[in-house]
Amino acid sequence: MDSADIDISLPDVDPGELSLLEAKLRADTDQGKVFAAIYTCWKLLQVEPASQNYQRFRQKLLSHPEIVGLGQRKCLMGFQNAVSNNDVNGALELLSLMLLRGSVMPELYGYLAQYSVAVGDGAYAAKAMVALLVDDRKKPDIWNALGALLFQMGDFLNAAKAYEVLMNIRPDIPNSRAVYALALFNLGLHREGLEAIKNAIRSFPGNPELTALLPKPLNKFYEAKGSDDSDGDRAPDIDVDEMLHLSIQESELRGANDYQAVIENLSKQVALDPSDPFIKVRLSYFQLICGQLEQGFENYKYRLESQPKLKWQDAKVPMLENPLPTGKTLAIHADQGLGEQIIFSPAIHVMLALQWDFFVMLDQRLLPAFRRKFPKAKFVALGDGIPRHDYWMSLSDAFGLLHKDVLSLSREVVHPLLPVNEALQMRLRERHPEGDMVGISWQGGTSSDSSMRSIEVAEFIVDSQDSCLVNLQY
Repeated sequence: MDSADIDISLPDVDPGELSLLEAKLRADTDQGKVFAAIYTCWKLLQVEPASQNYQRFRQKLLSHPEIVGLGQRKCLMGFQNAVSNNDVNGALELLSLMLLRGSVMPELYGYLAQYSVAVGDGAYAAKAMVALLVDDRKKPDIWNALGALLFQMGDFLNAAKAYEVLMNIRPDIPNSRAVYALALFNLGLHREGLEAIKNAIRSFPGNPELTALLPKPLNKFYEAKGSDDSDGDRAPDIDVDEMLHLSIQESELRGANDYQAVIENLSKQVALDPSDPFIKVRLSYFQLICGQLEQGFENYKYRLESQPKLKWQDAKVPMLENPLPTGKTLAIHADQGLGEQIIFSPAIHVMLALQWDFFVMLDQRLLPAFRRKFPKAKFVALGDGIPRHDYWMSLSDAFGLLHKDVLSLSREVVHPLLPVNEALQMRLRERHPEGDMVGISWQGGTSSDSSMRSIEVAEFIVDSQDSCLVNLQY
């Protein structure tokens, strides 16, 4: 394989763009306009490098008085200043000038990839790199930058091609092996992706960039295999190749939405390594989806040990008609922030409709609002002690497992989120029939994001005696 195998598509050129550029250049010789024209000319030459009109315009730009006195050293200094000041457009303009002058410094192409993606021009940079590699394909730095650029652009097929060439030239770069495997995964080639990681780890045992890409049940075994530290933790004695086979198969079964087969697969993984909570929690999710609630909740108890972040928007098998096992109580833990607790609250509608025996543990400050919205549900303030229960689940997982999102619940449930306190609203209107009421936001936490959502009372200047400060949080 060589650079000719990588096909980069660029948008068609407006025939009038060159004439417009030349007209602007005649009307205004400001240096900023000249540099903008240089970058545009460089992009046009990536589309049609053999165009005589574009080559003529290139020569005209390079001989422009504002450009002639700007040598390579000054260009590099200006480029460094643009990088330091995070001036993306300025950096691209100086890069394109150096490239139009014929510079082939490999490090320039790394910057070109980085900044062109930021302004949506990554395809032009990729085209320029491919053209450069036609004449000299043994440029590992350029291949690495090209692969990374294509991966960022979401062109995983061409990214994989670029990394295949790079690995033939320089097989000793772990990061390129890792991103190559990720490109294969993104192409849906799970088996090939895992095999690529496995081969790379044999070459670089214990390398964290590679083991981090393995499915969680596998990376610790390969890390241990590559470790010469006899005093460190060793992996349990399991059949790693069989675990690898099952992990590949799990990905394929999940892609096919064959959840019963996924349960059988994960049960085999648990049998291979009963000490790993992450496998048990993955198993619990699919058991719950398929209505195997008793077994699912039993395995879900390992959630706190593993904290996996799984997405449920692709789940197809509903569990809405499955009652809790007779006599069993479910504790729902709203362990997120206040906003998330409100967003996930529509799951309570569904659990009430299913007549589940459950209670919800949530922040003390939300109790009045939740009790007003869900008068038939039971609520407990976090920190007040936990009543007897048989199973537990986080509110966010209940929301996902019941296959509900805010939009679908908006169609099915009237006012799915929290309502206002109409009695309080009426009393305020009676007390201030003609005056203004100024609402203030609640005070968030200490993080910068929370402080941006907060407004202190002292920040309000209320001149009118008829005005009232009202906390709109609940």
